[in-house]
Amino acid sequence: MEILQQIFNNLPSNIAEDPISAINGILYSRFFLIVQLFSFLLSAFLFWYWIHLLRKTGIITAKVSQLRDAWHESPVPKGKLVSQWKRVEERISSEQEAEWKLAILEADSILDEVIKALGYKGNVMGERMRQIKPEQFPRLDDAWRVHKVRNFIAHDPSYPLSREAAERTINIYKDILKEFKIFE
Repeated sequence: MEILQQIFNNLPSNIAEDPISAINGILYSRFFLIVQLFSFLLSAFLFWYWIHLLRKTGIITAKVSQLRDAWHESPVPKGKLVSQWKRVEERISSEQEAEWKLAILEADSILDEVIKALGYKGNVMGERMRQIKPEQFPRLDDAWRVHKVRNFIAHDPSYPLSREAAERTINIYKDILKEFKIFE
């Protein structure tokens, strides 16, 4: 209360005649200078703490990494994948069920390479696919469906596979890869 009385005592007698002096008298009083200094120090500390939390959570690193990846052209090795895809097509045109199964396994491997090249991390393809949001990957549901077929084949060698099912699965893989402009 005393501080406010001192501030008001230092005001000019007629504020209407000299409002600038009145405002300066208030703003540059010892009390308000201390409040301003304290506010500055508190703001600086909170800003530092915010930056510290962002660094600790890895948000800044992730955003910088995303920007760097977006700046570069497509990270997908198209030439390599096209040559691998030719082998898939050769296998699917075979008359042997074992070749169809290998075609699906290889097609899944190609899709996994695309997902890795897009920057998704994980030990297995399923972990990487769980990180993908539907708006980032137009045919995510189809990718999950054909990946499950691949898992049936990989975990049960006696899994029965008809030619039609194998061709349908390979066509879904091909459509997904077309979305990423692998085949131009």
